[in-house]
Amino acid sequence: MLSNRPSSKRTNLAIGAVQSAVAALASLPDSEEKRRLLADAESCTRAIESWPDRPPTGDEREATMKRVLGLHVGVASLERQAAARGIVPDPEPSPTSDERPTGVPPFDANEYARASEALLRAQPASSDSNATAQPMRDAFDNGQLEEALLLARSLLDATPVHAEARLIATKCTEALEQTYEAELGSMARVPVLAVTEARLRRFTLDEAELAVLRCLDGVASTASVLQRSGLPRLVSLRSLAGLCRRGVVLIRR
Repeated sequence: MLSNRPSSKRTNLAIGAVQSAVAALASLPDSEEKRRLLADAESCTRAIESWPDRPPTGDEREATMKRVLGLHVGVASLERQAAARGIVPDPEPSPTSDERPTGVPPFDANEYARASEALLRAQPASSDSNATAQPMRDAFDNGQLEEALLLARSLLDATPVHAEARLIATKCTEALEQTYEAELGSMARVPVLAVTEARLRRFTLDEAELAVLRCLDGVASTASVLQRSGLPRLVSLRSLAGLCRRGVVLIRR
């Protein structure tokens, strides 16, 4: 029988999401809504920290994750109100592509809130969706990020309001993007075709790889090629890294 005990990785993921919301609230002016969100964040933290000793049911875990989602939606709302009044918190400086760490990146609060705000108004996830999420959780716990992302997206197609699947999909996407960025190296380097046109025709290439190849001109940087491809960033990064591994593309140092 599968254990319902949540892994430390998933517990840390949820705690990190709460901490990210609290950090964003710290830069906003005091208000009744801010105090309410801070109190809810503390309550969520206590609930999540109890998981190792008192494993939650699927419905309980999903309810907590929806509360975490609600925290980020609330933070985004307060940030918009502050910006409307001319109170814009100083953002943390963004690292360059060469400075980004290769591990799992911090939780992207703004993106998570934007992607999820409308979903909070939908119906809650069913117990069936929680049961089918187990393979996704197992893949994520085992570091199988591509598989976990595929399973999370499949679950979101069936149950768009599944907060845990949305959170795992976001984390997997960010981590995979940074993995491929590290593999490719500096975004300022120039990718070039490494084979002749005749030899290129021997390779089986998918549409994403062809889209990346069409952007190579011997001058454009890796960053420019990724942007010009018109593909989602993860897809373009994966495709370019795959082309490099197969010897189709060479990135000049």
